[in-house]
Amino acid sequence: SAPPAGAWLLAGWLASCLDWKPREFAPGSEAHIRLGAKARPVSIRFEREGDDARRAPYGPTHAIAGIRICSGAPAPLDLSVRHEGRSPTARVVTRAPRATEREVAFGYRDFAACVVGEMHRHEPNRAFEDAARVAEELIGLWPRV
Repeated sequence: SAPPAGAWLLAGWLASCLDWKPREFAPGSEAHIRLGAKARPVSIRFEREGDDARRAPYGPTHAIAGIRICSGAPAPLDLSVRHEGRSPTARVVTRAPRATEREVAFGYRDFAACVVGEMHRHEPNRAFEDAARVAEELIGLWPRV
């Protein structure tokens, strides 16, 4: 099944900020979407974790608990950010280029509150509009099941 709306919007925001262009869906055991980037191709993969990952596609809340960004040479990076529930902090773990772990302040707002806030905004919000446009392109590449 398809990832939740928040995951699409987050992927769309990241792709729009980094000027990545959605290209194609790549099926398989680790299905992902390929994107074109200036330096080299990029892939975005959505995955579930936890004991219920096999039973329910994205859990009852459809919440995003974490994100992991990995890249290889010439600029290796392996970084993950994880936020649990309504915790006031998020855990940031860097594995490359050097290992570090730290807690950072994280002001919680549920996804619905963020969307309503954006809808009530009266001035243009280019970042949100770009993210939504790219998210729509990404969704269009995902197979309908």
